Amino acid sequence: MNWRNLVWWGGYASIGISLQAVLPGLDFLLPGLILAIQERKKAQFLWVAALFLLIQEGTGSMLFGGTLVSYALAPAFFYVGYSLFEVDSFPFIGLLSLCLGVVHYVTTALMSGLQGIPFHAPLVMDESVIQTLMTPFLWRFAQFTRRFCHEARV
Repeated sequence: MNWRNLVWWGGYASIGISLQAVLPGLDFLLPGLILAIQERKKAQFLWVAALFLLIQEGTGSMLFGGTLVSYALAPAFFYVGYSLFEVDSFPFIGLLSLCLGVVHYVTTALMSGLQGIPFHAPLVMDESVIQTLMTPFLWRFAQFTRRFCHEARV
């Protein structure tokens, strides 16, 4: 990784954490994780996934596991779609976001039941829908800003 790359990921994580503090229940780091999967750099993906997973699990109100399931299914869904769709397209990211929105709802429902936390279905449904609608646009913005990390190479 070059310095520009590290600065971009650090800035992205900082902005994502700040936005999550303002809008709890939404995952602003997920579009970055999708971007890391798309770049197909295994070491970078593992570092980004581990960092984002620790941030999400550490700042969340549930016990360990819910984000792990979501973040494990993101690459699985991506690689299933990889063989069927063009993975850099906005519709593919929309479909991936829809699948991950459903995963968010289901894992929150399951983890709430397992941990004895009250499950508010309408609130979690709203979070899932907003996450589904928000992720493709944040992914596109992250992809746009990410270009500046790669342009410096000659």
